[in-house]
Amino acid sequence: MPAFEGTTLTDEEFITKVAEFIGKRENTTGDYNAHYDGKNSIAIGYGLDLLENDTTLINSYLVASGIAELTEEQITQLNNIDENRDLWTKEQFDTAATNLGIDLSEAQAGTLLFETLETYRTDLTNTLALSNITIEDLPNSSMRVALLDLIYNGGPSLIGPNLRGAIRNSIEHPERAHVFRAAAWVEIRYFSNGDRNDPNIKVGQQLRRNAAADSFGLLNGDLSLQQLQEVRVYLLGRQGDVTAIDTTNLGYADDIGALVTQLDLLIEVTDPDPVDPDPVDPGPVDPDPVDPDPVDPDPVDPDPVDPDPVDPAGPSAEYLEENYPELTSEISGGLRAVFAEGGSILLIDDENQIHASAYEIDGVKVVDIYPTALTAENPAPSTVIRKSEGRVDVLSETFDKDGNLVLTPVGFYGNQFGSGFGQLLGLDGNKWEKAVYPIIFGTLGASMEQITVATVDGREYDKARTEVLSDFDFDLGDATVSAAKGYAGAVVTAEVIHALGIDASSGTAEVFSAVAGPYISAFVTGTIDAISTAATAGETAQLGTDIANNTSNAAVNINPATIVAAYIGRKLGEKVYEAQTREGAITGQIGAAVGAYYGFQIGGPIGAGIGAFIGSVFGSALGDAFGEAPKAGADVVFNHETGEFYVTNAWAKGVHKAPSNTPNT
Repeated sequence: MPAFEGTTLTDEEFITKVAEFIGKRENTTGDYNAHYDGKNSIAIGYGLDLLENDTTLINSYLVASGIAELTEEQITQLNNIDENRDLWTKEQFDTAATNLGIDLSEAQAGTLLFETLETYRTDLTNTLALSNITIEDLPNSSMRVALLDLIYNGGPSLIGPNLRGAIRNSIEHPERAHVFRAAAWVEIRYFSNGDRNDPNIKVGQQLRRNAAADSFGLLNGDLSLQQLQEVRVYLLGRQGDVTAIDTTNLGYADDIGALVTQLDLLIEVTDPDPVDPDPVDPGPVDPDPVDPDPVDPDPVDPDPVDPDPVDPAGPSAEYLEENYPELTSEISGGLRAVFAEGGSILLIDDENQIHASAYEIDGVKVVDIYPTALTAENPAPSTVIRKSEGRVDVLSETFDKDGNLVLTPVGFYGNQFGSGFGQLLGLDGNKWEKAVYPIIFGTLGASMEQITVATVDGREYDKARTEVLSDFDFDLGDATVSAAKGYAGAVVTAEVIHALGIDASSGTAEVFSAVAGPYISAFVTGTIDAISTAATAGETAQLGTDIANNTSNAAVNINPATIVAAYIGRKLGEKVYEAQTREGAITGQIGAAVGAYYGFQIGGPIGAGIGAFIGSVFGSALGDAFGEAPKAGADVVFNHETGEFYVTNAWAKGVHKAPSNTPNT
């Protein structure tokens, strides 16, 4: 069946439509006879070049169009024109074109254009086939004209996987074709205008894309109120990425905003009250006077108004339970699931505010839950609870150093404080306790921070806790692996310092470790990951390349200016206040790390330095307030018989315990 609703054109009507849309953008003069083409050449119809194309090809087009082929005399004239084309003036070209005597009507020009587009029509068929779409799914219509223009004007790449995916989904889910048509429309209008980093993109090209999108059409036939609302929800959901792609200031934000406003007006004039289609007739409200309770005709069903909270026009409950069980648990309080772009699913309320979305990235199923519902006025979520393959991540709205809105993982602060608590707990423990406690309590701390952030806007604490802790085993495993990689990086850094011969100077070694250590650790981590991947796949041919790529990708996230600033800030903090206890030393390091992280969010590298300074001072002072300064003592006894001194009853507080008896040697 056709992918979208639309008026099917006859072959003649389709040829005319192609000529009107594509042809008249190539030849705006209305002169279809042989004419000077402005490029030191002569053309006929809508731009068939008589000098650039082989005469055999030209004749094949003419014959297929029912037009007399070129005569020998005309071919001779064309050869003469070609020999002198670099020397002739416009007037000479005009005279030569008139002398050729090739006269075409507008209809003949349209037929000729259609024949010359055979290659592009084949490209369109082949491009659609990449997503198992046949040309019959888009019969002769304005929609096919729009796609043909994309191929003609920009090549097959303009009909990319997103556009094809929208068409394909409309075939598989015809009841949701109105949403998928909107998805295709968005791709044509906003995502088919070339390289966004190229400042030379012309407004004219965007106008052509606008025309192609209009030809394709935003709305799919005569839509119901609910279908119009679902299209509106989809457009609202795409406002963010549409606006973001407009790096050349073509006015996308205003454009899509105006279209949403038009939809609002259309929704407003659509019958808003399908429950009472005939207010003149009060009778149908109670057709059975014997029934004293027409509001609840079925006492077995306590909720006849909404027996199935899932929108019957959307995905079935079975589909959700099988594919997105996390989303299923969110459907309550009048929320319903509807299909959106590319087979993704939105969870919306009666006011069409988005509460969750489910989709796939590279075959991985992802569910985003928005505790603060998305609206047209507030399209960016303050918090996202992201679930994927058993993992749960909490993301929070923050701003980067350039003031751009970004979503960052929650848990850093909780991890730092939890890890610090673990270090304090293991101060007098064995080596395993010293290693394990920071990992366990760091993971718990991160989870507690995530639970706190996820408990917003009435979202129950118990629900947030269950969600966050459901992947605690994953988080603990990740933390253990990360700690192991960090230990390996530290060992390699120490070996490099020794090999360079700078370990004799503690200050130099410390600076080198602070500045170069992150890059060495990135290399070590990249090597470990590459070896692990190669071992799993049983393929080592690309091991060197994978190590280089992993290291490069990790190094991109290292900001040397921030590292240096944080190091200087921490050292200055230690100069102002030096920790007097082990506890103070630990909390000072934690304070510096937290201060640098928070300071960077506000003021970049300079902010990181200031934050590290403040955090080091306050952290060290706080730890000292609860810690105990190291103290030690012992009794010294002289043995008159042996003439030796003995150290006995040794004791220590705030340091590792010394042996109780040590003879003087």
